[in-house]
Amino acid sequence: MRHLFLPGADLEQLNLAIDGSDAHHLINVLRIRIGESLTLLDNAGHACLAEVSELGKKSVSVRIVQPVKPPPNPPIEITVAQALGKGDKFETVIQHATEIGASAFIPLLTERTVVKIDAQDSDSKVSRWSLIAKGAAEQAGRARIPRIDTVSSLKDLGRRFSQFDKSLLLHPPEKESDVGLAQGAAGETVLILVGPEGGFSPAEVALAKSAGAVRTSLSPFTLRTETAALVAVSQILHQADRK
Repeated sequence: MRHLFLPGADLEQLNLAIDGSDAHHLINVLRIRIGESLTLLDNAGHACLAEVSELGKKSVSVRIVQPVKPPPNPPIEITVAQALGKGDKFETVIQHATEIGASAFIPLLTERTVVKIDAQDSDSKVSRWSLIAKGAAEQAGRARIPRIDTVSSLKDLGRRFSQFDKSLLLHPPEKESDVGLAQGAAGETVLILVGPEGGFSPAEVALAKSAGAVRTSLSPFTLRTETAALVAVSQILHQADRK
């Protein structure tokens, strides 16, 4: 069953018209046909079953069949604060961590971050990343689209650690015995801090720890920056499902 988010849509009316990029994707990418079924979600906890009733060149009309129960939300609300990397690394993290169960993302600027974003480009970047999160949430069958926050420095983000039940700083172990699982409990909010290719600097590690973050090492091996967040999200949700 194909999922489509229509944030703000009234899913209680009998018919809906879908246009813009959503219609383009349905018509030209998914090649949807009249009579096919869709699950529509308003990104506010409501979902319905709909049937395609009409296809235009730039629009799709659907008939609402009945309300349905939306997919379950992850048992732990995980926010990934990911240091920006070269190329499409951050986009890769958004895609795959959304599929696994992350609830929000914060693009992070650190001392060793090579990519620089000025205020003028920030809004357009966040808009693009939000579309990537929407597409990944639709593909994965999520109940809500993960939120993309504005670009933040580690120092500024440290002032917000108290908003989370746990803040985990992913950093290579000093010795093999330091390796442990990233954990959280059902109902908690967890912030994961992931450094760039060169890792967090010693000063940043000290800053994060002084602000309340717990240093966590996921593996005795060196993980790529775009891999670390995925491992952490997987571990946390897996541990929660077992309890």
